[in-house]
Amino acid sequence: MFRGITCPEDRKLTFASFMLIKKVEYWWVNMQQLIEARGGVINWESFKGRFLEKYFPNSVKFERNVGFMMLLQGTMFV
Repeated sequence: MFRGITCPEDRKLTFASFMLIKKVEYWWVNMQQLIEARGGVINWESFKGRFLEKYFPNSVKFERNVGFMMLLQGTMFV
């Protein structure tokens, strides 16, 4: 989405966090407090890293990759 609208790097966190709803928004508010309490930096990269860690862990990526590699159409691999 950000590539399509040529979003500046310094605005990505603002726009992305605005789109969060319910449990994910609650998670991010708490994560911001935790980062600030530890003296960490809150920016697009820190958000993106933590978001992907939380909602797309490596185990899920592996399962998706295996599923994709085993994708069949009829009797042929795609």
